[in-house]
Amino acid sequence: MDLLTSRFGAVQFDASEVIVVDNGLDGYSAARQWLLLADGAHAELYWLQSISMSEVAIPVISPWAVDSDYKLRIDSTISHRLRLQADSETPLILVRIDEASGGLMIRMDIPIAINVQTQRGGQIYLDGIQPLQWETSDQSETLKQSA
Repeated sequence: MDLLTSRFGAVQFDASEVIVVDNGLDGYSAARQWLLLADGAHAELYWLQSISMSEVAIPVISPWAVDSDYKLRIDSTISHRLRLQADSETPLILVRIDEASGGLMIRMDIPIAINVQTQRGGQIYLDGIQPLQWETSDQSETLKQSA
């Protein structure tokens, strides 16, 4: 299948690559189907590209790339939503990168979990965790330009 996007141009994908997020993502509740695309310039940066809203591509990164001590408990509600079959199945966890005044904000408070076996995803809302804000630097400026 083909998808014409504003950021990446024409993207070819297979139906098996589509990530279904039943409740949408924060700020994009109507967008339920997404593709995870690698960024060609930054090895740790990925994009969640909406299929229904071709102009929407959200930059995401592993939270452990930012904070090696990041902890996330996957409770039974999240396990059920992602259709995790066993405790041994670990979902892919990503966090959004949003622009903020003077830099970038890493949204550690609303991680996105994806079951790579079933391609089911969901947003997790955490209490007591604050987003990380980076001041603009050479590295974050490069990421900001990508985002």
